[in-house]
Amino acid sequence: MSRVFASIPVPERLAHDPAAEAEAAAERRRRRLLFAAVFVVGSVVGLAYTFARPAQYRSEATLRVDASTTAPAGADGAERAAAVERELLSDHELLKTVLERVGSGPGVPASVVALGEALSVQRVEDTGLLRLAAVGDDPRRLARLVNTWLDVYRERQVASRDAEAAAADGELQRQLAALEQQVTERRAALERFREANDISSLQRDENQVLARLKGLNEALAKATQTSVDARARLGAVRDAEARGQPLVREQDRATLATLQRQAGTLRAQVETYRNKYTPQYIAINPEMAHAVRDLDEVEKEIRRLTQSSAQAQLIEAEQNLAAARAAEADLQAQIGAQKTTVARFSARFAEHEALQKELEQLETLLRDTRTRLAQAQVDRDGRFARVGIVSRAFVPDAPFYPHYGRDAVLSVVAAALLGLLAVALRRLFVAPPAPAPTTLTQLIAVAAPGAGMLPLPGATAAAALPAAPDLPRLGQALPRELTLLEVRALLDAADEPTRWLVMLPFCGLSRDEVASLSWQHLDLDAGRVRVPGRGERVLALPALLATALRAAAGPAAAPLWADADGQPLDAAELEAMLACAVCDAGLSRPAEIGLDALHHSYLAFLVRQGLRLSELRRLVGATSSARLAGYGVLSPPMPGLALEQIDTTYPALRPPALPAA
Repeated sequence: MSRVFASIPVPERLAHDPAAEAEAAAERRRRRLLFAAVFVVGSVVGLAYTFARPAQYRSEATLRVDASTTAPAGADGAERAAAVERELLSDHELLKTVLERVGSGPGVPASVVALGEALSVQRVEDTGLLRLAAVGDDPRRLARLVNTWLDVYRERQVASRDAEAAAADGELQRQLAALEQQVTERRAALERFREANDISSLQRDENQVLARLKGLNEALAKATQTSVDARARLGAVRDAEARGQPLVREQDRATLATLQRQAGTLRAQVETYRNKYTPQYIAINPEMAHAVRDLDEVEKEIRRLTQSSAQAQLIEAEQNLAAARAAEADLQAQIGAQKTTVARFSARFAEHEALQKELEQLETLLRDTRTRLAQAQVDRDGRFARVGIVSRAFVPDAPFYPHYGRDAVLSVVAAALLGLLAVALRRLFVAPPAPAPTTLTQLIAVAAPGAGMLPLPGATAAAALPAAPDLPRLGQALPRELTLLEVRALLDAADEPTRWLVMLPFCGLSRDEVASLSWQHLDLDAGRVRVPGRGERVLALPALLATALRAAAGPAAAPLWADADGQPLDAAELEAMLACAVCDAGLSRPAEIGLDALHHSYLAFLVRQGLRLSELRRLVGATSSARLAGYGVLSPPMPGLALEQIDTTYPALRPPALPAA
């Protein structure tokens, strides 16, 4: 294909003008001087005002108010109790007393009204705390003033409670005193009755008479049991003696055991001698004869000890039985003599119990009266909120107001903002005159419908658009992306058929699909276009394009763009139409703008909204994954959206907004 070049006028930036540059430099100097003057004056005025204000100090104390007994639970109850305490703290008489104690002097309010204005009470939100504060120019007197205020308030609170207690509890106190006197007298009378009748315990069985009888009965039972045991012991001793197995006393058992061990040893030794030697030899051998004699003596001692121990056991058992029977008889005699005394004591104890019940009734009445008195005190205390001092006031070491450092910074910042505002107003109302534009000529290549290139008519633009910014590029093989202003300028400069050509790529149609369209592919009533070819699909038409096509609708079989003979224009001829509109619009770098650039600009617009790359196929039809992946650099850092979740209408193709009424 041959190419030809046409000369197209393209607007450029201003040419070099020394006079204009000098005027611009002078204007910049004037703006700097204006900013400096406003900044200095504003800073001086602001700083003078800031540091001319006298320092104000604030001294605080904190009270804790427990309103659990005086107000309903919750925030409303706490707020109500705090309001009551604020009124008490602001009482005129209380403030008058505070003023009298503090006395007059510098830094002290001259009247009660002035004192009330200097003092404040605030509730700390969501707590039961009250913050008492005083503001003035003398920090030492402020701390003394707040602490005196606290002391007077506490004194009045205590005095008020004491006065109410004295008035409310007088009758109950008198009743309580009378009951205490009666209880004391009854206790003394009861104690005298106990001493006269030998009653040592409130429990009947623990008194001396009954305790003695009880002890005799227990002793008799033990004596009876001892007699039974002694009789059984005596029978056991006699039975053992009759069987030839006399019992051995405990104290004789150790001696008997020793003798039995000696006998066993000697018996074994003698048995050994007898097994080895004859009796004649044993009799003449001194050692062996001595062993035989020792064995006989030990066996005799064992028999003697056994008999004497058995005899002693028998005598001891008989003596124990006789003693037990004597003790049993003696105890029975004592019990018989004690019964008369017990009968007299029982009558006295019954009388004692009656006196004790009367005393208990008086004590119960006394306790009830004390309970009533305590409950009255609790009820009275419940009518007052419990107030405690959390912290007392101290001498502040820094001013409370004003904040000189902060206000000085704000003054300087405000002066700087005033300077910037003055410069902005000068730029708005005293703007320098704009120099006339300079027109340059640039050669571009334009495809011709046949062989070679088509020369375009030149035209000088009245006003030039700024050069297109270098938008993010996906690679050198991709077309240029147009800005919104460039697309609008292109639509404004194009004639009606060319406007269709500009808008269709912004519906999702490629260069070849635009060239293959005819009127039969358009459903203008529904505002849709059926894209023919391998990537056949149905796309929505913007309202602006649908309206324009509806006004110029042709026969169904006719192409959208045709020459004078009614033959359809191919893609190269459509590119030439678009190139003319680009030149008429005065866009920069016109050689880079074609149908592919418009189509690419629309896809970039969709991807920048967060559209998933896979959703692009629903608009552009069948395309390679590599091409879709190239748009990933334009996708924002967020999860991808579906096509229905974004606005698919390019802003330049939206109907213009109606002017406000």
